[in-house]
Amino acid sequence: MSAWSASNGPKAGKQPKATSKEDDVENYFKINEVKRIVNIAVNTVAASRPADFRGSLCTELRKPDLLSTPKPRDAATKADAEKAKEYLSQHQAEDLLTEVLSKLAVSMPANASAELADLVAAAPPPKPVVKKEAPKKEAKEEKKE
Repeated sequence: MSAWSASNGPKAGKQPKATSKEDDVENYFKINEVKRIVNIAVNTVAASRPADFRGSLCTELRKPDLLSTPKPRDAATKADAEKAKEYLSQHQAEDLLTEVLSKLAVSMPANASAELADLVAAAPPPKPVVKKEAPKKEAKEEKKE
Protein backbone atom coordinates (compact mmCIF):
# COMPACT_ATOMS: atom_id res chain seq x y z
CA MET A 1 0.00 0.00 0.00
CA SER A 2 1.22 3.46 -0.84
CA ALA A 3 2.03 5.95 1.89
CA TRP A 4 0.75 8.73 -0.35
CA SER A 5 -2.88 9.69 -0.10
CA ALA A 6 -5.06 12.75 -0.60
CA SER A 7 -4.69 13.58 3.07
CA ASN A 8 -1.01 14.44 2.85
CA GLY A 9 1.00 16.65 0.57
CA PRO A 10 1.25 20.40 0.08
CA LYS A 11 -2.52 20.94 -0.12
CA ALA A 12 -3.49 18.42 2.53
CA GLY A 13 -6.67 19.25 4.33
CA LYS A 14 -7.25 22.48 2.43
CA GLN A 15 -10.64 22.97 0.93
CA PRO A 16 -10.95 24.79 -2.39
CA LYS A 17 -11.45 28.49 -1.88
CA ALA A 18 -15.08 29.46 -2.24
CA THR A 19 -15.57 32.25 -4.72
CA SER A 20 -17.37 35.33 -3.61
CA LYS A 21 -19.89 37.38 -5.57
CA GLU A 22 -17.18 40.00 -6.13
CA ASP A 23 -14.91 37.37 -7.67
CA ASP A 24 -17.76 36.19 -9.88
CA VAL A 25 -18.45 39.73 -11.09
CA GLU A 26 -14.75 40.41 -11.67
CA ASN A 27 -14.41 37.21 -13.69
CA TYR A 28 -17.58 37.98 -15.66
CA PHE A 29 -16.26 41.45 -16.54
CA LYS A 30 -12.89 39.98 -17.60
CA ILE A 31 -14.35 37.16 -19.69
CA ASN A 32 -16.81 39.46 -21.47
CA GLU A 33 -14.27 42.29 -21.82
CA VAL A 34 -16.76 44.74 -20.34
CA LYS A 35 -14.14 47.38 -19.50
CA ARG A 36 -12.80 47.30 -23.06
CA ILE A 37 -16.31 47.43 -24.57
CA VAL A 38 -17.22 50.46 -22.47
CA ASN A 39 -13.92 52.24 -23.18
CA ILE A 40 -14.21 51.78 -26.95
CA ALA A 41 -17.86 52.86 -27.07
CA VAL A 42 -17.44 55.89 -24.79
CA ASN A 43 -14.24 57.06 -26.48
CA THR A 44 -15.81 56.75 -29.93
CA VAL A 45 -18.85 58.78 -28.88
CA ALA A 46 -16.75 61.35 -27.01
CA ALA A 47 -14.55 61.87 -30.06
CA SER A 48 -17.51 62.73 -32.29
CA ARG A 49 -19.49 64.55 -29.55
CA PRO A 50 -23.03 64.07 -30.94
CA ALA A 51 -25.99 65.91 -29.39
CA ASP A 52 -27.66 62.61 -28.42
CA PHE A 53 -25.03 61.01 -26.17
CA ARG A 54 -27.16 58.11 -24.96
CA GLY A 55 -28.51 57.24 -28.40
CA SER A 56 -25.02 57.27 -29.88
CA LEU A 57 -23.67 55.19 -27.00
CA CYS A 58 -26.43 52.60 -27.55
CA THR A 59 -25.59 52.48 -31.26
CA GLU A 60 -21.90 51.91 -30.53
CA LEU A 61 -22.63 49.22 -27.94
CA ARG A 62 -24.89 47.35 -30.37
CA LYS A 63 -22.23 47.13 -33.08
CA PRO A 64 -21.40 43.44 -33.57
CA ASP A 65 -17.76 44.22 -34.40
CA LEU A 66 -17.20 46.69 -31.56
CA LEU A 67 -14.20 44.83 -30.12
CA SER A 68 -12.47 44.73 -33.50
CA THR A 69 -12.62 48.52 -33.82
CA PRO A 70 -9.07 49.69 -34.54
CA LYS A 71 -7.50 52.27 -32.29
CA PRO A 72 -7.28 55.72 -33.86
CA ARG A 73 -3.83 56.34 -35.26
CA ASP A 74 -3.80 60.09 -34.78
CA ALA A 75 -2.92 61.21 -31.31
CA ALA A 76 -5.50 63.31 -29.55
CA THR A 77 -4.32 66.70 -28.47
CA LYS A 78 -4.69 67.97 -24.95
CA ALA A 79 -7.43 70.31 -26.17
CA ASP A 80 -9.31 67.36 -27.72
CA ALA A 81 -9.05 65.45 -24.47
CA GLU A 82 -10.37 68.43 -22.49
CA LYS A 83 -13.30 68.85 -24.89
CA ALA A 84 -14.12 65.13 -24.62
CA LYS A 85 -13.90 65.27 -20.82
CA GLU A 86 -16.20 68.30 -20.74
CA TYR A 87 -18.64 66.59 -23.14
CA LEU A 88 -18.78 63.45 -20.99
CA SER A 89 -19.24 65.53 -17.85
CA GLN A 90 -22.03 67.55 -19.48
CA HIS A 91 -23.86 64.33 -20.38
CA GLN A 92 -23.19 62.81 -16.94
CA ALA A 93 -21.52 59.77 -18.49
CA GLU A 94 -19.87 58.65 -15.25
CA ASP A 95 -23.16 58.51 -13.36
CA LEU A 96 -24.84 56.67 -16.23
CA LEU A 97 -22.05 54.12 -16.54
CA THR A 98 -21.93 53.53 -12.79
CA GLU A 99 -25.64 52.78 -12.79
CA VAL A 100 -25.66 50.47 -15.82
CA LEU A 101 -22.50 48.60 -14.82
CA SER A 102 -23.91 47.87 -11.37
CA LYS A 103 -27.07 46.49 -12.99
CA LEU A 104 -24.96 44.45 -15.40
CA ALA A 105 -22.98 43.01 -12.48
CA VAL A 106 -26.22 41.75 -10.94
CA SER A 107 -27.73 40.23 -14.09
CA MET A 108 -24.53 38.92 -15.78
CA PRO A 109 -26.20 38.24 -19.16
CA ALA A 110 -24.64 36.18 -21.94
CA ASN A 111 -24.33 39.20 -24.25
CA ALA A 112 -22.87 41.99 -22.12
CA SER A 113 -22.64 44.52 -24.93
CA ALA A 114 -26.30 44.22 -25.96
CA GLU A 115 -27.43 44.32 -22.34
CA LEU A 116 -25.35 47.46 -21.73
CA ALA A 117 -27.06 49.11 -24.71
CA ASP A 118 -30.49 48.14 -23.36
CA LEU A 119 -29.62 49.43 -19.89
CA VAL A 120 -28.36 52.74 -21.29
CA ALA A 121 -31.55 53.14 -23.34
CA ALA A 122 -33.74 52.35 -20.32
CA ALA A 123 -31.86 54.58 -17.87
CA PRO A 124 -33.74 57.59 -16.55
CA PRO A 125 -32.87 60.91 -18.17
CA PRO A 126 -30.01 62.81 -16.58
CA LYS A 127 -30.70 65.44 -13.99
CA PRO A 128 -30.12 68.98 -15.22
CA VAL A 129 -26.63 70.18 -14.51
CA VAL A 130 -26.51 73.38 -12.54
CA LYS A 131 -23.38 75.30 -13.31
CA LYS A 132 -21.88 76.99 -10.33
CA GLU A 133 -20.70 80.47 -11.07
CA ALA A 134 -17.40 81.53 -9.69
CA PRO A 135 -17.74 84.19 -7.02
CA LYS A 136 -17.33 87.61 -8.50
CA LYS A 137 -14.37 89.55 -7.33
CA GLU A 138 -15.26 92.91 -5.98
CA ALA A 139 -13.64 95.85 -7.64
CA LYS A 140 -10.68 97.12 -5.75
CA GLU A 141 -11.36 100.24 -3.87
CA GLU A 142 -9.69 103.21 -5.35
CA LYS A 143 -6.68 104.37 -3.47
CA LYS A 144 -7.10 107.59 -1.59
CA GLU A 145 -4.73 110.28 -2.53
